[in-house]
Amino acid sequence: MFKRIASSGINLLVLVISIAVFACAFLGMITLSKAQRPATINVLVAGRDLNIGETITQADITEKSVYKDENTALYIPAEQITDVTGGIAALPIAQGQPIMRNAILSPAGEGTRLSAVLARYQQEDGILFPLLLDSQKVIAPDITTFLPGDLIGITVVIDTRPQTWETT
Repeated sequence: MFKRIASSGINLLVLVISIAVFACAFLGMITLSKAQRPATINVLVAGRDLNIGETITQADITEKSVYKDENTALYIPAEQITDVTGGIAALPIAQGQPIMRNAILSPAGEGTRLSAVLARYQQEDGILFPLLLDSQKVIAPDITTFLPGDLIGITVVIDTRPQTWETT
């Protein structure tokens, strides 16, 4: 076969050099494209739809690789899977969605969400959580317990009146 190529007038050395240059250029382009790709990080994602107040188990969590950018600090890295297991979903999380730190109550999450804490104590008509407000001291939850998305209904009950009833 090589005799046939050599006898056709094609210089074998030029052919070998052309193939080598093509291979080097091809490998260089692949290396350059990999170098320009951003770094990736493995984060935890929901393996099924999670509703508010549900306890997160090992079977509810999977891993997904995402590109590292300014938003990856909001997601929980795959290394913290033990800190997430046993936590409570504070927001609805769709299947395949990365689990954000403010969407769960667990050591891997940040802060607390009053709605998720109270979701465990639901009654038929809703949640009853008394806050005692009087002139001596005002007891209210810390403002960081309320985050965007929390629905808060307030009912005021007057225990005593400032003056007594007068009847004539």
